Amino acid sequence: KPYWEYLDRKQFLNKNVLITVNSLDSKQGYMEKFRLSNGDNIYYIPDIYDTTVEFEKPQYKENGGRYVFTGGMANRDWKLVMQVAERFPSLSFVCCALEHDFKAKVDEIPINVQVYYSVLPDEYYRLMTGAYLVLMPLIACRVSGLINITRSAQSGVPCLVSRYEFT
Repeated sequence: KPYWEYLDRKQFLNKNVLITVNSLDSKQGYMEKFRLSNGDNIYYIPDIYDTTVEFEKPQYKENGGRYVFTGGMANRDWKLVMQVAERFPSLSFVCCALEHDFKAKVDEIPINVQVYYSVLPDEYYRLMTGAYLVLMPLIACRVSGLINITRSAQSGVPCLVSRYEFT
């Protein structure tokens, strides 16, 4: 069930409830969905980059260690990633996913794809940083992937992501 289906209008009208969103589109969407005249208790707090990680200059890796990285917890178009991997058999693909999410969307894994489940953050970011490219196809227009986008930028790894207002 999508997260917004757990919410109802009463929560947005209750002045003791503070609702935070990380996209202005989400705030507007809630106001429209629940027919709210104001969003006084909906606070927009954008995702920020990790201040403990230095910004690196972009490094376009030409030789060795050349792979495409895709990762995330939800809203990833794993099926599309597999289709892209099939079209580019000379490239390696590394995917970090939640097992149930990945297996629900993918029937067959191409030979040039490695999939890791339940990877700890340090390993996840090590794999992302070592990539030639971060590929972030999103299924729906639902705020997601922002930490990956900012972290890849900090690491100097180009990121190709679905085009939405929040991305």
